[in-house]
Amino acid sequence: MKALILGSLAIAALACANAPVERSHYLLRATHAPEGAVESEAKVGLRRVEVADYLAQPGLVVQVGRDEVRAAKNHLWAEPLARGVRVYLRSALADALGEPVAVGRIAKEAGSVVIDVAIEEFHGRLDDGGATLVASYQISVQEQVTRYRYAATASLPEDGYSGLVAAEKELLTEFAAAIADSVRGALSNRTASS
Repeated sequence: MKALILGSLAIAALACANAPVERSHYLLRATHAPEGAVESEAKVGLRRVEVADYLAQPGLVVQVGRDEVRAAKNHLWAEPLARGVRVYLRSALADALGEPVAVGRIAKEAGSVVIDVAIEEFHGRLDDGGATLVASYQISVQEQVTRYRYAATASLPEDGYSGLVAAEKELLTEFAAAIADSVRGALSNRTASS
């Protein structure tokens, strides 16, 4: 009888081990679309969004050691991360600025602003269960280019990869607010020097 029970448990364990693991796919989208004018009226453009090479793959990334990161095999971005970050930042920037933000090239009119972003780090951390965002960005107002650095961390609001995605969205929202402040500063500096 004991052999029968152990055999049944072994078969059940083997069946579980061979069962396919369900994959989860995550989108970076703002919780609401910004209101206001349409993109064609935008004076602010988000031209380029680049991500570090280690992030340019489908799995969510977690730092597991000082110099070691791992990409999840079953918790994936639903689209390339650079595209997801661009879509999210565009919406969050429009919300923070209170005006539409175009994606890509924008006409070089008086007062137009072009933003370029490079994400250097964007991952969870195993040591403290938080998330990290490190980035650089530049704001171009006609011929004047100003460069900035940004770094922030956030705690996960809940355990697991869905908590990591929520923390990363929070970091991107705060990043967009910092960029919006820089845009306002660049425009006021330009107006003051004119």
